[in-house]
Amino acid sequence: VAGSLRRGPLRATVVAWVAIVAVVACHLLQHQRLSYIIHLKLQEIPTVMGIPWKLEEVFVNLLLNSLDACGEEDRIEVTTAVAGNRVVVVIADTGHGIDDEHLAKVFDPFFTTKEIGRGTGLGLSVCYTIVKQHGGHIDLKSSKDNGTHVTVSLPGVADDN
Repeated sequence: VAGSLRRGPLRATVVAWVAIVAVVACHLLQHQRLSYIIHLKLQEIPTVMGIPWKLEEVFVNLLLNSLDACGEEDRIEVTTAVAGNRVVVVIADTGHGIDDEHLAKVFDPFFTTKEIGRGTGLGLSVCYTIVKQHGGHIDLKSSKDNGTHVTVSLPGVADDN
């Protein structure tokens, strides 16, 4: 999947964030074994200022992590919303979750709970850095055997119309 990401200029532009989420999700729906467990609940949300390919990278990493944590009987729900002047995307899964003892380290570079050869431990660290570079927040809540909720929020662009 990483090879499919477009590397482009580091110039921020107005981005239709809901479109990025939808495109990334649809790409994964076509190419992943458990794609049928991804359910989209996307509503129109304001645009954001951002670097499109970096925001794509955030959602690829988050969705792949959810898919890795889930089995055939699980569910991943991707929801968009507006909270004040922020746009929000929540990725919630019913997968195996994360042990409490690991929660404080999930955004640390090279931290992984995956077996050797399956993960570098950079995905969530990269997500955290990109979201912060965009003036946003990323929050992860999880419990063992009860799934994970990741919430990403970014400032919306004011509509001048």
